[in-house]
Amino acid sequence: MSLPRMKPLVIILLLLSVLILPKTSLAGKPLVLCVHPYMPATEITKRFSPLAHYLGMVIGKPVTLMVANSYEEHIKLIGSNKVDIAFLGPSSYVILTARHGARGDLLKKLFVKSP
Repeated sequence: MSLPRMKPLVIILLLLSVLILPKTSLAGKPLVLCVHPYMPATEITKRFSPLAHYLGMVIGKPVTLMVANSYEEHIKLIGSNKVDIAFLGPSSYVILTARHGARGDLLKKLFVKSP
């Protein structure tokens, strides 16, 4: 996937991070981009590594890629704030928000410096 073709995906991922970015994630350690296991982990790594790199450049902080072992693990990682940015499908999103609620106040933490 080329970077120009990934631009809409980057925007979507940044907007989705509004829902899941924990308040402490920008303090010192790399951000984690987690992807649900919809294909073999090697293929997901191949496809999403350029995106993780690009997000790191845009955000100005390293982004590491994680592939969950199962859909359930993926939802638990996001819900327990072990993931900063997630790629998930619509059914996983519905389950996630049903279990953990929706959060919409966090995108500003990427772009607005707090006093």
